[in-house]
Amino acid sequence: MALALRPAKSADLETQEASLRGPKFIFPKAPSAAWQLALEKHLATLSLDNSKRRKRDSFIRVLEALRPILEPLKRFEGAIDVLVQTNGVFCSPVWGPIRMVITMAGDHLKSVEKLARILERVMNILPRAQSYEELLQSSEAARNSLGTLCADLIDFCIRAVQYHTLPFYSFITYDFNKQFDEVWEKLNYDSQQMDWTANAANIEQGIKFREASIRTRDEDLRMALQRWLLPSNVQDDAERYWRELIPASCDLIFASFEFRTWESSTTSNILRIVAYPGAGKTFFASSVIQRLKVASSDVAYFFCRNGIQDRDTTIYVLRTLLSQTIRLQHSAYEVLAPLYQESGRASADSISDMQQCFRLLLDSRSQVLHLVIDGIDELTDKGLFFDVVKSIISASKSTIKVLVTGRDEVGISKAFQPYPLLRISPDMTQKPITDYVARKIAECDNISQSWLRETVLSRVLDKSEGLWLFAKLMTDAVTELPTVAAIERQLQNLPSDLSVMYYQILERHADALAPWQLQWAQQLFLWIDSEDYFWLDHGESVGRSKIDADVVRVIFQAAGNGELPLNPLNIAKTLGGPMVRIKIKDIADVGMIEYIHLSARDYILSTSDTKSYASLPRLLRLRRLRALFRGVTALWFFESSQEALDLLQWFRSDPEHACNNWWDSPYPFVVYGLWNSFHVPALPETMDDDEYHM
Repeated sequence: MALALRPAKSADLETQEASLRGPKFIFPKAPSAAWQLALEKHLATLSLDNSKRRKRDSFIRVLEALRPILEPLKRFEGAIDVLVQTNGVFCSPVWGPIRMVITMAGDHLKSVEKLARILERVMNILPRAQSYEELLQSSEAARNSLGTLCADLIDFCIRAVQYHTLPFYSFITYDFNKQFDEVWEKLNYDSQQMDWTANAANIEQGIKFREASIRTRDEDLRMALQRWLLPSNVQDDAERYWRELIPASCDLIFASFEFRTWESSTTSNILRIVAYPGAGKTFFASSVIQRLKVASSDVAYFFCRNGIQDRDTTIYVLRTLLSQTIRLQHSAYEVLAPLYQESGRASADSISDMQQCFRLLLDSRSQVLHLVIDGIDELTDKGLFFDVVKSIISASKSTIKVLVTGRDEVGISKAFQPYPLLRISPDMTQKPITDYVARKIAECDNISQSWLRETVLSRVLDKSEGLWLFAKLMTDAVTELPTVAAIERQLQNLPSDLSVMYYQILERHADALAPWQLQWAQQLFLWIDSEDYFWLDHGESVGRSKIDADVVRVIFQAAGNGELPLNPLNIAKTLGGPMVRIKIKDIADVGMIEYIHLSARDYILSTSDTKSYASLPRLLRLRRLRALFRGVTALWFFESSQEALDLLQWFRSDPEHACNNWWDSPYPFVVYGLWNSFHVPALPETMDDDEYHM
């Protein structure tokens, strides 16, 4: 739409205007006194009266009042450009004609005041949106409302311009205020529509902003609560157990009356699973967890491990179970938030707080919650655990079903006496063990004769007596042998129990090692059970609970006369053989050394104080004097290792930072190893000649 500042006139209209104006006035050459007096009177009549002067001053004041409004109009130009791009009907500029109208409408103060009020209202509306450009681009209603308002403003500008281009005689009959009133109602309606549109857009933005704020707050609360609970990492163990599960290996246990009663119960209850070491308690617990997850049941779980700092006390069990449970229910974070905020502690170290959290959480739940805790016999505070679990169940308004596994110890049996007991017997595991051994033998190319396969199967099953661990290790030992004669010799010497089995495994492993490897392996088995020396006097574990690559590197450096091993963890895995494994600690692939099974750890610990040096496997013969040998390694570290000098310099130069981070170095293990060597009460009563010459 083009704006014509002065419309063209016809020839007839020009002639008519010339006739009305008349001839040009000519001043006399010598004006008389009468003429001079008449001229002064005429000029006096041309002066502005007071009312017109006041009107002109009022207009100036209105213009001054409009200045703050006209400046935002300039800044609003970007938004108008967006409108023009999205709707080609409207042309830019728009605000220039408005300024011109204000200037030309000086004789119509009332109309200018109305225009000022509308413009002021419009400029109070538009800034309510956070961004003009975003509002116009995202809202069609905003574009339509603003477009209509601009069109009516342009219409008003055209009317004003046309009025001021009229011939002078037309001013007699043309009423500017009347012409303006025709668009006044439309402009007022348009401004109201823009007001409503801006408000609606702002409300929508407010809702989105509030929803985003709530999401951010919820995320912050979840992170803060999880940091407060500081759960143990049991997911990695669960994943590993699930990968090693044998299909249908637990079907007979699942079919037992005790388990079916526990699984189908609609009330809170506890089921205790007991079995001998190596019978498959942990794999059964893992299978139960997997079974519940497949059925979309709510389940939280924990694997207790004695000697591991965050896995052998009740507080860590409760914190980890709570952490997993609140992930199952989004509203649980809000339920626990007040208690978390009132605790005032960086971590949840109060049993009372954990019990209260469980009560609040369970009272807010409607679904059944399953808790699976494996290896409760490995907890250092078993009595506290029993009391807490029974207290939570008795106080819960919702259904909570607990399954625990462990060895059949007297204290555990007494504490759980009122609750059902399921004992894993050999007849429950015999068939899956038979299927597993038969499959492994069939996959072995060295055992191709049918009679040999039957012999191996019969002998392994006869010796295993329903113990999964025994059957697995013996099958692996037999299938790795290269000849039929070697397999037959191994079958004649199958161990009768786990201790004999571990002895044979270690001796066979020692046969395969070179002299230097045997020496390094002996050092490894001195340090691997860190709970033997890495404890404070009052029995509270400190720092890390397992040796990692840094500690292993120091051990092997000392054994190798200071030579730096290239890959300590790989060497440790080779030297430890089937007795140890590497556990990845975190996403940075920090590995830690641990035993393959609790029974393997128990066997090695049992050899520490044996009275017969010659009866020990060669890899474990240094363990009778383990504290002294650890002291020798520690002395080498402090006397000959550059790393020790660097650590000591670090303590001197930056003691605050060093004291906060020294647990990440091998220093604490070596220090405790040295300190432990100073507190050897006495040498063994009987010592072999080889021990005296070590």
